[in-house]
Amino acid sequence: MKSRTLLADELPLVVNALCAAEVGPPEMVKRAADIARIIAYPTARAAISGPRALVAHVALRRSASGITLREQIFVRETVVDAELRLPLYLLIHEMAHVVQFLRDGTTNFLARYLAEYSRGLLAGMGDHQAYLNISYEVEARLAETYLPPHLRRGPLMG
Repeated sequence: MKSRTLLADELPLVVNALCAAEVGPPEMVKRAADIARIIAYPTARAAISGPRALVAHVALRRSASGITLREQIFVRETVVDAELRLPLYLLIHEMAHVVQFLRDGTTNFLARYLAEYSRGLLAGMGDHQAYLNISYEVEARLAETYLPPHLRRGPLMG
């Protein structure tokens, strides 16, 4: 699988948006930007090596465009170009999750994420609505709004 770190032109947009959204303190946001790796996950059958790759495989084979597991941002190969560039709203969204993992710790992040998702399902929400109501997802979508308007997610995207 191809991977890369943040590019020089992405760095200020990511740091500014995440700091403005107060996802984490500036030094934590900068650390997240330093350690994040974007990994293009192939749409064709991929060799699964380890638990993170297995979780990414399941999420990306279903409906997700990206999934973040600590500092690794797995994105569908179909949403990146040859340089592994992805839409900036998606990069900001997934980078918010990198900061959240740093801020709250892996165990706390995963436990809260799964608990909130499960509570949504138990409350009668469908899969997509339960996902949208997870507080980490709400915070990540809010961070996207700190991008310049022409770089934001379109209105019909969830």
